[in-house]
Amino acid sequence: MKRMLLLLSAGMLIVAVQAIGQSRTDYGKELLKQGKTAEAINFFQGLLQNTSRDADAWFWLAKSYQKIGRLDSAEIAAQRVVRLNDELMDGWQLLSEIQVEQKNLVGAFATVKAGLKVKKQENPALLVQLGHILMLSDSADAALVAFTRAKELDPSSVSAYIGMGDAYLKQGVGPMATVQFEKALEIDSLQPALLYRLATIYLKERQYNESGHAYNRLLALQPNNDNARLELANLYKRAKLWAKCAGTLKDYFVRNPNPPKDVMLMYMEALYQSKQYKEALPVAEKYVAADAASPLATRILAVAQVEQKQYAKGVETYAKLTAMDSLGFDDYRRLGRAYRETNKDSLAALTLERALKLDTTQAALYGEVGSIWMKLKNWDRAAEMFAHRFRLDTLAVGALVNYGSCMMQLEDYEKASGAFERVIKINPQYPPAYIRLASCYFQQKKATEGRQAAEKAIQAVDTAKVKYRLELADAYRMVGLSFLLEKKWDEGVKSLRESLKYKDDEAQTWLLLGQGLQNMQKNKEAFEAYKHVLKLDPKNEQAKKGVDTLAPIVGE
Repeated sequence: MKRMLLLLSAGMLIVAVQAIGQSRTDYGKELLKQGKTAEAINFFQGLLQNTSRDADAWFWLAKSYQKIGRLDSAEIAAQRVVRLNDELMDGWQLLSEIQVEQKNLVGAFATVKAGLKVKKQENPALLVQLGHILMLSDSADAALVAFTRAKELDPSSVSAYIGMGDAYLKQGVGPMATVQFEKALEIDSLQPALLYRLATIYLKERQYNESGHAYNRLLALQPNNDNARLELANLYKRAKLWAKCAGTLKDYFVRNPNPPKDVMLMYMEALYQSKQYKEALPVAEKYVAADAASPLATRILAVAQVEQKQYAKGVETYAKLTAMDSLGFDDYRRLGRAYRETNKDSLAALTLERALKLDTTQAALYGEVGSIWMKLKNWDRAAEMFAHRFRLDTLAVGALVNYGSCMMQLEDYEKASGAFERVIKINPQYPPAYIRLASCYFQQKKATEGRQAAEKAIQAVDTAKVKYRLELADAYRMVGLSFLLEKKWDEGVKSLRESLKYKDDEAQTWLLLGQGLQNMQKNKEAFEAYKHVLKLDPKNEQAKKGVDTLAPIVGE
């Protein structure tokens, strides 16, 4: 009984000593983890003075030596590990790794082979190490066999899949390599170095979508990886995915206020091409300040200034651009807009016409130029522009109306009436066209046709009397005029009174009303109508004559 107690006590003592030793080893490992390698070495050396047969302590001492590059000392310590415990596979692996670092591939190979013979079952980690050694010896085929066997023994071995990928790359089988790397990432997705390799492989294989995806996964783990960020931005630039290129570079510029010139140029162009003009403006200003001779930067600056409504600056920058490069359609269009916004209408029209010489299919732009010439009362050029507009887009009824209006100003009433008749054919319910057509007929002395067109205008208005109030006033005035010309005084006066319901400040309508009433011998009412004309148009000679004629008759 006493002997059994002694044996039990001895066993417990051994376990306690082992536990204390393990605890001390953990302390040294923590020092190593903290980067205190010298202190860790001192600790493990002190520990081994008391327990020289502690394989674990020798293992961590070897790791410590390896970390600071004392490879000879590390090899000696690792050899002690495998002598003390040849079943510790990590010891064989560590010894082999150290020998590889010493460029002793023969020794490393022998070490792994020796370790694999210790147990009947093959060790996956040692097989992976064997694969690495074979790769370094340019034996990719044999390495692939070793890595594959390791993967079969341990399907969760990330290093086995990476090794297989490396072997396939060595054999020139890129697609098979990427499959293995992707499988490794399925097991452990937190591997930035592997993601970077995968991205570059995909890029080399021209699998651009996959490459971009890998780069983005990497940047999610390492947002400050500038190399990966710039390579991804270049990838997007080549694919002309400008918004993605700009988005990728945005964080880079936040962290690098003074980037290389080529990177700044890429960012500026990406912002410009993706129409992010507000963001492009300060980048372009900074670039042009450093390189005023760059046509691309100057163009981007001019565009950004115009788009940000800095029109005067935009005009100045375009002047500089003109001296160094030819302008394109969009340049002339924006410059014309800048001139227009700075009240330089003639320059705006001329500049926009230069844009149209480069692209004659821009229907809307013809209309815009026509409106400018119309504002400047250059009826010939305005009419030409509106004619182009309608030829390109036969649904642009407004352009045809404007063309007819220009022809009226040029007193070419035949062309004008033809234009308005065409408008009516396209849109029979458009009252302004009837009004203008009626005006053309009256100018051509076609009073009956004029009245008919004005009556159709009234019919076309129907219930939209508020919207077309002024058109109704014009229509009733012209109907009234046509009746007066036919000496149908009652009908004429009635129509003129209707006109005044919609617009009572038109001197011409009051004058016609006065003339109609005077011919009906309603002198008092006619006198009041003439007086109203003079309130609106004091220099109206016809109204003055009417007042002078009727004043004695009505006792005024």
